[in-house]
Amino acid sequence: MPQLRVDISPSPQRDRDAAIFFVCATVAGGLCIACLLAARPRTDTIGFVLAPLLCMALMYENLSLGVFSLSQTEIEGGAVSSATISVAAAMLSLRGTVQAFIIPLWLVSLFEITYTVHKRRSANFLFGLFTFDQGHRRTQSLLSNGLRYSLWVMGVVLLLMQLTVNSEYTAAPLQPSYRTSRFSYKGIALNHLDPRLPFVWQDAVDFIPWVIFLSWALLAGGSLWRYGSLISTDINATPINSWASIFVAGSALVVAWALSPNSWALPYATNPCELLLAAALVRSMFLVECNLKTLEEWDSILTLAGEAVVAGLEEKKRLGAQIV
Repeated sequence: MPQLRVDISPSPQRDRDAAIFFVCATVAGGLCIACLLAARPRTDTIGFVLAPLLCMALMYENLSLGVFSLSQTEIEGGAVSSATISVAAAMLSLRGTVQAFIIPLWLVSLFEITYTVHKRRSANFLFGLFTFDQGHRRTQSLLSNGLRYSLWVMGVVLLLMQLTVNSEYTAAPLQPSYRTSRFSYKGIALNHLDPRLPFVWQDAVDFIPWVIFLSWALLAGGSLWRYGSLISTDINATPINSWASIFVAGSALVVAWALSPNSWALPYATNPCELLLAAALVRSMFLVECNLKTLEEWDSILTLAGEAVVAGLEEKKRLGAQIV
């Protein structure tokens, strides 16, 4: 039943592909549990709340591709059933919607976690674009507020853009189309399997979100690395520390995305690297939580010390009044 072939995959080894995607889905599920544990103390912080949703989306994305690869194996073996076709079609259709949320979730969760720890520490963020004093932004102007929520606006724009571009795939996921290749398997090298086809706006829209996402991942990762090396409440003896994990994982994802070969010598390198970045995000969440907890303890100690000083001054005034 050739109608189940979504596109011509560069890799003909469907059983191997299914194993890769199912392993990635299992890893994403484990990261989701770790995210929930990291987010439990910070349910009032939006970055911590969105991270488990991101891992759930990554898990479903890899799971749907694993099911699709299995269905292709059944087709090639001549044992495909109508149930397999229905399940694969339904999962791929939903994946078109789920996939549109992944990059916006990345942008917002990375921004909010990085912004929160800098704000709480009263440390400048993004080359001084955000300055803080005692845990509050120093300026509350329209421009400042617009900059504060710029990543949210960017996320919404990219979400709507990708939902629009993915709508054809979501409505008919079983129709063959070369344009679904990079959308389905990622990697910039997979854009034009057929060089005779023109470069159109759908290709640009498919390309732009990844450029924005990877650029922001490196920038946010670099900010966290600088924070952990110079500003963190925990002292790090060298610049090589856990706070560099997002920057390192983001760099690996850039390489995987830009150099994924058409021959698939390294099959689906972007999927494991994206999970590596998710693991780095989870690690950073625990580090940020540790910092926030330490800062809260410091605030509590300072508050108690301030109250003790005030009480001592009042007692001194009272004794002085009695002597007079």
